Amino acid sequence: MFRNLFTATTFLFAIISAAQKGTVAGTITSNDAGAIQPMPFVNVLVKGTTIGATTDLDGKFSFPVEAGTHTLLVSFVGYEPTERPITVKADARTITDVELKSMAV
Repeated sequence: MFRNLFTATTFLFAIISAAQKGTVAGTITSNDAGAIQPMPFVNVLVKGTTIGATTDLDGKFSFPVEAGTHTLLVSFVGYEPTERPITVKADARTITDVELKSMAV
C-alpha cells in the first residue's frame, strides 16, 4: 500500500515539474506621424496555437506560455502582421516589445 502511494506521488510531482510555464509580456506600439503611440486591442498569439492575449488600452499584454522556443504573431487591422521568435524560460518573464508598421495602400 505504502509503495503504491509513494509511486503515485512521485509520478504526480514529475508531471507537475515537467509542465512548467513562463510568462510572455510586452508593449505593442506604432509610429504614426513621428509619434510613438501604444496600440490597444492588438492580437498577440503564439503561432500555431490558440494561446495569446489582446493588448490593453496602454498597448500592454501578458500571458503564460510553456517553456521553450516559440514564434509570437502580432496582428491588427490596417497594419502588417509581425512575427517575432522568442525563447521562454520556466518561471521567468520574457519581455517582447513590438512596433507595428501600417500597410501601404
